[in-house]
Amino acid sequence: MMKIDKKTIDALMNLSDDKLAQMVRVIAATSGNPLGEGKPDAAAIKGLRSLFKEVTDGDIERATKLIDVYKAGKK
Repeated sequence: MMKIDKKTIDALMNLSDDKLAQMVRVIAATSGNPLGEGKPDAAAIKGLRSLFKEVTDGDIERATKLIDVYKAGKK
């Protein structure tokens, strides 16, 4: 599974909108949370980029723990 940290987020920010959406789908799928194949609208990508600008390593750690708890409950 791909390790997500601030460095990875910063690299994702440099991708085109299409590549960013593709990578988000890949990351979600490899984490066991597949997303739909439809192309996200421009507002969704803009919102994602805005969120990525503000995210910290602490935010990523907390989100990872929440996802782990969610996945444990699905079994």
